[in-house]
Amino acid sequence: MSKAISTPKALGESLQVAIGQVLEQVPGCTLRPTDLSRKLGVSRAIVSRAISAVKKENAIETLTSIPGPESLRTIILAASVAGVCEEEVQAAIQAIDSFAEMIREQFGTRTAFNAALSVDHDDAREKFEQASRYQIYNGMSQMLGVQCKAWVSCTILFPNKNNPAMLDRSSIFGASGLRRLRPDMPTRLAIGQGPRKIIEAFPDRNMTGIHLNRKSIDISSYCVHPQAPTIDIDEGERMIKVFSPPMGDKDSVYDLLSGAYLPNAVPLCVWPRLTRRGNIVTPDVPAAILNLDLMFHRDASFGENPEAFVYNVGLTGTARFDAKNWELNRVATDAKIQSLGVGLENIEINEVARYPEMVHHVCKEAGYEPSEFLAYRWRIEYPVFGFQHMLAFPVPNPEGEQQ
Repeated sequence: MSKAISTPKALGESLQVAIGQVLEQVPGCTLRPTDLSRKLGVSRAIVSRAISAVKKENAIETLTSIPGPESLRTIILAASVAGVCEEEVQAAIQAIDSFAEMIREQFGTRTAFNAALSVDHDDAREKFEQASRYQIYNGMSQMLGVQCKAWVSCTILFPNKNNPAMLDRSSIFGASGLRRLRPDMPTRLAIGQGPRKIIEAFPDRNMTGIHLNRKSIDISSYCVHPQAPTIDIDEGERMIKVFSPPMGDKDSVYDLLSGAYLPNAVPLCVWPRLTRRGNIVTPDVPAAILNLDLMFHRDASFGENPEAFVYNVGLTGTARFDAKNWELNRVATDAKIQSLGVGLENIEINEVARYPEMVHHVCKEAGYEPSEFLAYRWRIEYPVFGFQHMLAFPVPNPEGEQQ
């Protein structure tokens, strides 16, 4: 490889110029993908990717989005046959050879090449990670025989009226657009967490006088799709729902959304190990979108700087707000958290048409006034199945300082 193009940035710039000039000089042809594809006899998808890549302003984005060396050679050789001058063709071939050499000698595979280059470039990283998550989503959907359009997790926190040191928690959770893909794979979903589980999770917490009575809230009337047919298995601490309806067609889509109210569920201030509070979720099925909302009353004093966390729970198990392994199994993420303002007026979700009505119904059932709530949202396209996602705030200690 020549010194002039021995760095990724230089290589990307070389490909931009060389490939771009060849495509521009195809006789009697515009730079439209369909036009070029017909003229060259090459797949429109590959031609479109090449055109888009060489037009990128950032050379690294060009490298991570352009077709592979063999596909590029096919385009250039076809352009040569179509009448592009040999000098331009040879310049492009040399750049492509350098591209192939860099992948082979420095990174080993194209996947490793893209992964390494995406780390320091936000746009390239976002596209690479989304493409990778999409592949996992497709693979796990096929392996497990199920998928959903959206997994919804909404946590609503409000000061308990009888115990100002505690917060009540209401929630909306589950799948919208749930679809079965295979007849041989029943789907099991773990819905809900009983009081005993919560008490055992925090043995150092003073639970005297605290009564955890979980109340289910029916939100089925706000669902767009029919309720998913399930068989319930009561495990004591969890209710397992088995989803295995007869195989249907593409329109055999269901909702499995639930609401709940749990008083005295969250401490207002800190106990010794607690450093965060918020919303934790691990979708039970592969989802095209994870919509994670955290809503809280102004009097809850959460602050204004929520944080997003992703965990590979296969390493040390589920991460809790008080766990010692808080950082050990954390996965890097470029999260974009949205502030939805005050009053729950801007909480629409495209994938769940009547979601705002669900939230307001749950607030009414729990005795909350929605106008006093702040809301934050984190949306993840194709969340990695089996990863845990957390939207949380630092917890103030008794003196009012944040952990």
